[in-house]
Amino acid sequence: MYSGTDNYQTATVAGTASYAATPLTRFSAWTRVFGTDADDETQKKCVIRKLSGRWTFASNEPDNRQFSMFVVSLKDEASGLLNSDGTLAALAQGTHYSDPLGTGAGALLNLKLFNVHYHKSWTAGVTPEVKAAVNPAGAVQNIGMTPGATHRFGKFNIRLPRGGIRVLNPTGDWKAGLFPKDPSKNYYVLTFWSGDSSVDLETGNMLINWLAGVDAST
Repeated sequence: MYSGTDNYQTATVAGTASYAATPLTRFSAWTRVFGTDADDETQKKCVIRKLSGRWTFASNEPDNRQFSMFVVSLKDEASGLLNSDGTLAALAQGTHYSDPLGTGAGALLNLKLFNVHYHKSWTAGVTPEVKAAVNPAGAVQNIGMTPGATHRFGKFNIRLPRGGIRVLNPTGDWKAGLFPKDPSKNYYVLTFWSGDSSVDLETGNMLINWLAGVDAST
């Protein structure tokens, strides 16, 4: 069994899109856990049989912000998005995804390029209470702001292709191969969010941890 992790701020950098892409199958960055033997990494091939994870979002940002998270794999038509190190090339609004207003929760993926295996949307921040009439004259009372959900968490368990993801590195051990060379066997977490700045020291933080079950005896 192997583990991977990613941790980043959900802050917007000027001139860039508000999203992050986490490669789940970039096994060169995985760490052995639960007693996995180092000898498993001497084999030229292996099969990834399980991929599951958990994510945690926390924020001290009082303004409402919206988020969408997807776990995706690439279709053959998206092979050009696979970088030489297993990371994902930059995604373009209107080509790879659609979120022209930068809403985050409204992000839609181009399904000609991605298979979607998991999706979650949420809002974080504070929510204004409804103003209520308090007398016949129609006067209203502003009853303030109620803290919203500034912490979210979830988990995913990805159904892999029948037989798992087969990895082969003819020139060395399988882990030195960095990532699956077949684009369709590469999985990513894509997180989109509405605009935010970290200048005011109020922003969100995303932590993603995942496990991969690997059989190196085949």
